Amino acid sequence: MKHYLLFAVLAFTLAACSPTSFQNEMKDSVFSSQAGIFGGDEVAASDIIARTTVGIYNPTEKYLCTGSLYGRNFVITAAHCLVGDPRNLEVRFGVDIRAPLFIRAVLAGKSRVRSVEKIYQNLGDIAVLKYEGGIPSDYGFRSVNFLSDYKALGRGTRVIAAGYGIKGPTLGNGSGVLRKVTLEVKDPRYSRTEISLKQGLFKGVCNGDSGGPSFVKGSDGNLYLWGVTSSGAGIPKVRACLFRSIFTRVDSYAPWIKETVRSL
Repeated sequence: MKHYLLFAVLAFTLAACSPTSFQNEMKDSVFSSQAGIFGGDEVAASDIIARTTVGIYNPTEKYLCTGSLYGRNFVITAAHCLVGDPRNLEVRFGVDIRAPLFIRAVLAGKSRVRSVEKIYQNLGDIAVLKYEGGIPSDYGFRSVNFLSDYKALGRGTRVIAAGYGIKGPTLGNGSGVLRKVTLEVKDPRYSRTEISLKQGLFKGVCNGDSGGPSFVKGSDGNLYLWGVTSSGAGIPKVRACLFRSIFTRVDSYAPWIKETVRSL
């Protein structure tokens, strides 16, 4: 879904980082050229990001999102990743979810009621999925830790975003492999519930990384989840996520997340 804004003579796009459509059942093939982590690195299986991040795949509609493990059997992702019945989704574990280590069926899901208080701000783009069983005991998978002090996120703060999208802005391959990229905070007060990050033509997040995590390193050296990939701004038909990316603040919806986990 794309929304168009006019600034002087340039038309920019504010686009939901929509789920990447897969072709040929997640085999190496050509996908959207405006999808995924680009300018980043593949995540090693031993990395804590690999142990807390999962793919969300719809085998019927063949689209992909990213999410973060939470609690015993829940995933935090973006609201716009819940297309239709959440029970059509799978949670896929591993750094290459074309050949996942584990697959868990989604039992239920709930998205935050999205609203717009200002032009494309405070969208409430967050959701919770419940999957069967629990976190696999093998390979060190674990629940993510939330950031508690958002004063750590000032203008220029370096953060790490992760997702399963393609590996370059014009390269049509690589979907399904977990990658990470370091970005800087552009506007920590983009909206009451969102933060924007800087990105450019060769480095950032876009379609296919929907629902994926953004981490910041704490004073103790550990990574803490602060944001969920939501949307981006760019130039229509050139690159949808050229200028900035928007992340939903997890702390803004922490009470809703906890209540949803209890009710699902």
